[in-house]
Amino acid sequence: MVMNHLDLSEEKIDITYHLNEDVITCGYSNPFFTKDFGLQCGITNQLFEAVTCFALAYTLNPKAKFIPPKFCIDGNWGLCACEEFTQFSYMFDFNYFKQTIKELFGVDVISDEKNNLTYSFPLYGHLNLTGQYQSLDIATQMIKDRINEVPDVKTLDVLNLGYVFPRWKPEHSDIDLYSKIFLAIQPSNWMRRIIDDFKHKILTMDRTEKLIVIHVNFPADSISYLGCQRTLFKPTYVVGFLRDYLKLPRKKYSYLLIGVGFETLTHMDIETSICHREGYAVHLQDEIAPLTLTRQLHNSVSSFWLALESDLFISTVCESQFSSHILKMRNSMKKLSCTAADISKSEFSHIYPKEFIADKSHSPVMPFYYPLPNVGKMFLTKKCSSYFIQTSFK
Repeated sequence: MVMNHLDLSEEKIDITYHLNEDVITCGYSNPFFTKDFGLQCGITNQLFEAVTCFALAYTLNPKAKFIPPKFCIDGNWGLCACEEFTQFSYMFDFNYFKQTIKELFGVDVISDEKNNLTYSFPLYGHLNLTGQYQSLDIATQMIKDRINEVPDVKTLDVLNLGYVFPRWKPEHSDIDLYSKIFLAIQPSNWMRRIIDDFKHKILTMDRTEKLIVIHVNFPADSISYLGCQRTLFKPTYVVGFLRDYLKLPRKKYSYLLIGVGFETLTHMDIETSICHREGYAVHLQDEIAPLTLTRQLHNSVSSFWLALESDLFISTVCESQFSSHILKMRNSMKKLSCTAADISKSEFSHIYPKEFIADKSHSPVMPFYYPLPNVGKMFLTKKCSSYFIQTSFK
């Protein structure tokens, strides 16, 4: 069923031009690296931009067909300079997305594989921040104005909106819309096998029954991930975090560490052998697949859904788009999560209600923002503690 706040009939849309917008997609590139186009940067950035692309396309023309954007699969660390894009259907379940979008919005989704359609030049080039973070209505009107300024985009088969990451700031009334589009995206069949096989493998080898996924940021430099965006404990304290801080029982669970830093950190740096000797079966993200430049997206997609579906998810950072998505989705799925971040260490403390920043705050919960880490709808997540673990997670 199409939601009322997006029930935009033709009479409600002020169309002052004859736009060939029967098919809409999004994508951009740096011509220095590739002539192809798609989305860039980390997995949550690309997912956010894909959802934004559909929301804008649907608001612009509810009758238009939609081509899911391509995703960056190879480039620099972080994938913000892309050298190779891959079709949506390679990493994600195209048929599930197509069926779900049709049921929810009545929109036909078509594949970009083996078609002879001609694509317009990106309406917004990479890093074009003009009029960033607007409501859907304002963002859509700006797109209309932009189309009138670039008339040759009307003559081609597919309208390519280009770089749409900063166009839309989902407001409180948009959160349900954003989440519904987001949940229409699921791993492809072969990615699902990797995820399920990995979980089965480590639980079988460790002889455990439950998986705990822990999101950490251990950047190699001292300037990335400010304040509580960085995990507050050192990589060598993982066993202390599990044993002394959370007081988790020995030899009962398997642990997967995901996040920033595993392109340089090794099992020796994390001291996983000591963790295992102490009875804590700790695994690193690079065990899912080799963490190389060409396997970043594979690792990220696998890690994202392992975190989403694990028995317990622990975030050790704040102001993370990855963590905020996992925490919000898990809250709606009634799955256990907690945070070990400390927002009193935030470099952006002004965004939080004052009662959560107070030095002596003993609140059992901590605020996060969704779907953008510093703006959007605030929601609360329980703080990790030995009490939380003992009373909530068996």
